Parts: sequence; structure tokens; C-alpha cells
Amino acid sequence: MKSNAYQGLIMVTAWASETESDYMADLDECDTAGAVEVDVRQPYFPSTQDVSAARRPPPHFWGQFGFAYRIGIVVFLSTLAINVRSREFRRDHANIHDMHRTVMSAFPNITESTPARQAHAVLWRLDSTNDGFVQYVQSRTEPDWGHLPAGHLTSPADVRPLRPMLEAVSPGRTLAFRIVANPTWCEAKSRKRLVHREPEQQVEWLVRKGRQHGFVIPEGEAGPDVVPSAIPTLVGRKNAATKITVEAVRFEGRLVVVDREAFTEAVVGGIGRAKAYGCGLISVWGEVA
Repeated sequence: MKSNAYQGLIMVTAWASETESDYMADLDECDTAGAVEVDVRQPYFPSTQDVSAARRPPPHFWGQFGFAYRIGIVVFLSTLAINVRSREFRRDHANIHDMHRTVMSAFPNITESTPARQAHAVLWRLDSTNDGFVQYVQSRTEPDWGHLPAGHLTSPADVRPLRPMLEAVSPGRTLAFRIVANPTWCEAKSRKRLVHREPEQQVEWLVRKGRQHGFVIPEGEAGPDVVPSAIPTLVGRKNAATKITVEAVRFEGRLVVVDREAFTEAVVGGIGRAKAYGCGLISVWGEVA
């Protein structure tokens, strides 16, 4: 990872309208303290079960998310094997906002003021594999991937309920995890949103997030048992006047669940900023001895 001796400003000229509520929801991050390659491992699923088609969530869903889960909300995880030769995918790969639009094409339009990504609780992540890319999309609403362009996938989308995994989580469980996140902080004097670029500060950010979201990162041989790695900067344009640039980090390691409810809400709601652009989705699998 390239090392920089300074904190860098996240250059987001303007967020797309779908992410405005995400921005407001992330204001609490403004503090002064600062899934898996398919050919090797799969996201953790203890079992599968039949579920009925999900209802479209009400406009007030997000504000009552914890309660909604406790009364039996359904969450889906889609695994998409991407065809890297697809013209549409190459376009999306060059423009993160186009990729966001392609993901959201699988979900109904929302007429209420709540942004569609937030109303459907959509999170996604693009993972590289030996053969190309696999995209994971998590959502409250069951997606219809039939809207994808012909040839976008190399095989049919695999959509399954996430609830069996969530129900299997309990305090004290040690799980392997992966997340692409946008580790930011807010400079006290200017209140500018900055990004952590030093690996040590990135790990500290995730450890702090863990305390907020019901998990801890256990100690390894040389500190917290997690490895941050750089990924290419996520860039794109909503339109000619709106440039999007997001600096993200991939974290892989082990975590221990300490608060089941808080951890569940973090899994389903995501962690950190830039959720519309491939950040925030945490995948867990297996139990680590």
C-alpha cells in the first residue's frame, strides 16, 4: 500500500440524489478522534429456507430498522458472476455511478422522498477473483435481475435469504469477514470530511466502528487481526457537472460478535459512508477456531 504522510480529502464534488440521506445518516462519523472470492470461499450460510417475495418497505422503514428486523424482516443476498466482456459492465467499471444505476435497476422505483437505495436497504460490493469479478448485492427487497442487459452475467443470479445467517449469529462467535469501506474522519477546525490513508489509522477506524456496531477485532500477532489493502479509487460522474471520487479500503480479518442486535443492524444497514458506491457491505463466513 502506498504510504502518505497526510490525511487526504475525499473529493466528492456532489453526491447523487440517492445518497443524500446516507450523507445525513453519516454525520455522526464526524468525530475529531479520528464476501469472498467464489473460487476459494463463500459467504457464511448455515442453512437456506424458502421465503415468500418481500414486501416493499414503508417510507419509515429505515428509522425503525431495528424493530423491523425483530418482527421478521426478510433480507436477500444476491451473488452475480460478472461477464467481464460485457460492454455494459466495462462502462460501469469506468463510472461508479453507472454501476450504482445498474444495481438499482433490479429494484422498483420509489415515489416517496426516501431515496431508493435506502428504502430497499441496498448494499453491494464488487470482489475480484481469479477469473474476473463477482458482485454481491444485499437488499431488503427481493431483486429482479432480469432487468440486467443481456450478457451481463456468466450464469444466473444466485439469490438467497440472509436471515438464516443472521439468526445463527450469537455473542462470542468468531467469524472471518470482508468489507470494502470508506474510512473517513472530520477535521475539527474546518469540519471537512477527510479519508484515512495510513494503514494504522484505517485499522483504528474499523476498530472504532466495531465498538459502535457490536463486534470487536481480536488481537493477532502484530495488533488487531485485520489487513487493510488499497483498491483503485472509485470514480465516476452523475452528469457533466458532478464528479464522484471515493477512496476506499478493503479489510479482511476476524471479528468477534459481542452484541447480536447491533451487529445484525450493521450487517443489514452497512458500515460507513459511500454505500451507494460499493462500500459498507460486510460479509462474514465460517467460524474461526
